[in-house]
Amino acid sequence: MTRYSIYDLEKLSGIKSHTIRIWEKRYGILKPLRTNTNIRYYSNDDLKRILNISVLSQSGIKISVISKLSEQQIHLEIVRLLGKTDHEPVVYKTYMHFMQAAALQYDENEFEKNWIKCVKHLNLHITMTRVIYPLLKSVGLMWSVDQMNPAQEHFLSCLIEKKLMVATNELGCPNEKKGKYLLFLHEEEDHSIPLLFSNYVLRSHGFKTIYLGSRVPLINLVEVITSTNPSHLLTFFITKQPHEFFAEYLSKVKRISFSKTILIGGNPGYVSDLRLSPMIKCIDSIVEFEKYLIKDTQKPVKQKIKKLHAG
Repeated sequence: MTRYSIYDLEKLSGIKSHTIRIWEKRYGILKPLRTNTNIRYYSNDDLKRILNISVLSQSGIKISVISKLSEQQIHLEIVRLLGKTDHEPVVYKTYMHFMQAAALQYDENEFEKNWIKCVKHLNLHITMTRVIYPLLKSVGLMWSVDQMNPAQEHFLSCLIEKKLMVATNELGCPNEKKGKYLLFLHEEEDHSIPLLFSNYVLRSHGFKTIYLGSRVPLINLVEVITSTNPSHLLTFFITKQPHEFFAEYLSKVKRISFSKTILIGGNPGYVSDLRLSPMIKCIDSIVEFEKYLIKDTQKPVKQKIKKLHAG
């Protein structure tokens, strides 16, 4: 059984540890266990309960009311909130908490159930930007407090990757009238969720894509560029590497790209200091990426050709 300190609950729920202690004493919302040395700790069930209480509290329900609700009543109240349209932040956080709890317990069925509800309720685009990305950020936080092990993180990532692959496959394969994007990650990069979501966004906008995935050797990238002649290259820098690594890799990609437009995204701390040429663009968010796609498709053909041969 995973053990959480009260400070872990604070970081994961957003409720101050001082507040949790007051609520315990006054309303009995949690009943922590103790180790043989009399140190208080909390279980997975306690974490799920405090996450649910956090959702209800943020929706405006007083803790004095929440404390009197049974587990079933709390569940029904959350279901009621999910049906509202004027509580968007609460809805996002609720789905995030449910999927996070499913990952902690390796419960694929629970994740599946909430994913389906979330996508049906919000659509896949909002699910990714408002639920999954904050969830992944929360997973990073759980790593920092040593309350999510690598297996749980991989379990969650694999579920998300599978969902994105299925959703992208359902879009079919567009033609090349709007452009062709080559998507790849460098040889030291495994985090493919942003790349998979970008592939989905491109397909949904009618662009043809060539998806290579993670850890693509540079020599193979040369072969693909030569044989497929893409209009754009798209990659992400996510995993921490020495600053020189990113600058050198980008320089190599530029040399083999034959003046194609190169788009890069990822951790702002890794890409913000890179010296970018006119043919290399940094994409800060999925919103900016979609704006770029719309703008790019509206450019005259001659302007596109001129740009591809610039520099």
